[in-house]
This record gives sequence, structure tokens and C-alpha cells, in this order.
Amino acid sequence: MPSTQQEVLRLSRDVEAGRAVYLQLLNRQQELSISKSSAIGNVRIIDPAVTQPQPVKPKKALNVVLGFILGLFISVGAVLARAMLRRGVEAPEQLEEHGISVYATIPMSEWLDKRTRLRKKNLFSNQQRHRTKNIPFLAVDNPADSAVEAVRALRTSLHFAMMETEN
Repeated sequence: MPSTQQEVLRLSRDVEAGRAVYLQLLNRQQELSISKSSAIGNVRIIDPAVTQPQPVKPKKALNVVLGFILGLFISVGAVLARAMLRRGVEAPEQLEEHGISVYATIPMSEWLDKRTRLRKKNLFSNQQRHRTKNIPFLAVDNPADSAVEAVRALRTSLHFAMMETEN
């Protein structure tokens, strides 16, 4: 091949290579401009950010006082809610206010409570698992207990009250 043709062929290859690089750069520029336009939103800066002259610290005293007041309100509210939802007779005077006669007050037996707690503690031991004869019966096991005496007094009071009724 003559040297001029080789020179033309080399120059045309250089032009094609330059054109290919130019097209790639043009495509990349268009891609970047599209991504830039999609990244910019409708955000406006209203005021520039300003730093405070003094550091911001938590107000410990205010937090403690507010916590105390809030805790006080919550606890008082819980106590009042519990008192409002309680459905029972607390004292014999409540029945007497409504004109209902109180014949006896039966106290909680400390002996039975102690035995029941011990039984619950030993409930899953192998020795007492299926034994029903160890269940405490207050009137038989401890007949001198104050709860048993109160039940006896109730029985006597009911007997006399029934004697006074007409039917």
C-alpha cells in the first residue's frame, strides 16, 4: 500500500476513535445531567443555620420536678381508679350504714395462711404431690383458732336471729 493511503487510513482510524470517545463522553454528560436534575428537589433554604452562642444542656432540676409531679399524678390516679373499681366490703360499718345487720366478723386465720403457703411451696415436691390427706382443715386441725371461734359465734348469732323472725 502506498504511504499516502496508509496515512489516510491511520488518520481515518484516529478520527473514528476520537468520534467514539466524543460520543461516549457526550452520553455520559447527558446521563449525569439527567441524574443531577432528578436529585434536585423543590427544596428552598429559608434561613441559614445559626449556631447557638452557648451549648444546649438538659435542665436537670426541671426534669426532676416534672417527673415527680407526673409520678404523683399517675400514682394518685392509680389509687383512685383502684378504689373506684374495688367491689367488696372493707368494714362492717359499710353494711351497717345500709341497714344490714352484721352478725360476726371472721378474721383471716394466720395458721391456715401459713399452712397454705407451705403447701404451695411444697406442691411440686415428690413427697406431697398426690396426697390429699395433707390438706389443712381448720376446724379439725386447729379448733381453738380465732377464725373457727368467729364461725361458731356466727352460727350462734344466726340461730338467735332466726328465733326472732316470724317465719
